[in-house]
Formats: sequence, C-alpha cells, structure tokens
Amino acid sequence: MSFPIPANEANRLVALRSFDILDSAPELAYDEIVELAAQICGCAVACINFIDGDRRWIKAKYGLPAATSEAPRGAAVCSTTICGTDLFAVPDMTQDPRFELSPLVVGSPHCRFYCGMPLITDDGYALGSLCVMDVEPRELSLEQRESLRRLSRQVLAQLELRRQLIEHGRTIKELEQAREEAASEKARAERERTIDKTAKQTMLIGRGGVRQVCYRGGHVLRLRACPQSRHRQDGEELTLRQCRLLAIADSLVRFGCISESLRAGLRLTAHPNQRCRDALCT
Repeated sequence: MSFPIPANEANRLVALRSFDILDSAPELAYDEIVELAAQICGCAVACINFIDGDRRWIKAKYGLPAATSEAPRGAAVCSTTICGTDLFAVPDMTQDPRFELSPLVVGSPHCRFYCGMPLITDDGYALGSLCVMDVEPRELSLEQRESLRRLSRQVLAQLELRRQLIEHGRTIKELEQAREEAASEKARAERERTIDKTAKQTMLIGRGGVRQVCYRGGHVLRLRACPQSRHRQDGEELTLRQCRLLAIADSLVRFGCISESLRAGLRLTAHPNQRCRDALCT
C-alpha cells in the first residue's frame, strides 16, 4: 500500500531511533496526555503514534483495545499527518478516498473524524503524531485545536527528557567502567610494589660481570642476564645455565640458606626455574 513520505525521511528515521522510544513499555506521562487530549476535544479515541519505516507504532492510547499496538504504515492516517507542519483534520474519513478503507474506519471503533498534530523536533523531523478520533463526523473548535498543539509540545518535552536520561545513564556506565579499570590498574601496581619491597636481592660479582638475583620464599623472581660463558678459578668453562645456578647458590650461601660445603658439592643439573631448595639437591 502506498503512502506519502516526508522529504527528509532518511534523517527522520535516524532521529526517531535516537530517542529509543519504539517498542518501549507504557509510561504514565504519555498515557495522561492522551486521556487529557480526548477529554479536551470531546473525542472517543486519542493516541500518540510514532511512524517507523514500515509501520505505525502506538506509544499511548485512549479508547482503543489494549491489543492495538501497531499497524502497517500505509493504513495509518498519521502517515499523512507527518508530511505537514500543523494540524491535519479530516471531518469524515468515510468520505475521503485516502482513508475510507483504514482499519479504524471499516473496523472497530469505526472512526469517522480525525485530527492530528505532527510531533516535530527542533531539528524539523516529524517523528509521529498526537491525534484524536471520534465515531461521528465533526470539527474541533479553535480552543480545542490550540490545546492539541500545546499537548503535542508536552509529548516532545517528554521525548527530550527521555533521551537526556538515556544519555546520562550511558555516561554514568562509562564512568563506572573507567573507575573499575583504574582501580584494577592501581591494585596491580600496588602488588608489584609489594613484591619489590619484600623480595631479597643480592649482587653477585664475578669475572663474567655483574648478575642480580632476586628471590622470595624460595622462588626466583628476577635474574638478569649474564654472559654466555665464564671461567672458574680452575679454568673450567661453564655454560649460561650453569652460571645462573651458581649465582643462585652463591646468593643462598650469602643469606645463610645453605652451607659452603653444600655449595661446593653442588651438581649443576637442576632447572633454575624450580624452587631454589629443590634446585640445590645433591
């Protein structure tokens, strides 16, 4: 079914979705506005509609069945309303070929009269409409028409408030995430500082250069690189892996963890990443 399309349709749909209003739960503020519109205009039906790409979705309704929530866009009178900038009224829809086959005309509640005000944002996008309908042909008074305009501005105010609350909630969530990440980073840095403060360190100086051993609780925490080979005083050449084990043994002797005799009888077969005491078993 064909229907009129606003000139700014693409941007209009982007604006509509930015409010995150489609398929949202009922809200008292909108329900009260449609009830007030029906009472002021003396009409049996009132609703707030939003026009999506291919459907009309009802946010709030008065005088319509509870199950009525949406309809094809081509069957909605409001598809025409959003193409204008002011009130759009049809005194008798059964006499207008554009709307005589509308579901609300041929079916319950068999509406005849329609008057709708487009919900136009400050950027000029018509998101939907606030409309009233009645089962008898009629027209609204000047006071009723002006009241409908004012109520449409209240709908827009509620929409803008909703968007601000959504953005505020998103900002709070981002700040909480950043705070958690900062706290995690701080805790990690604190753990590293604690390790550095409690670890025992020693500098071992030999013919091959300076090697630093850092260990705690029997575990090697840091061992700086030493040359590929060095020589004992007796001239025996040692591999890098053997140099590291000797460095650990020298450190343990210095701190009184093992005796000089145990150090002298060390067999260089243990893996340096194992616990230090296990590495020094003979």
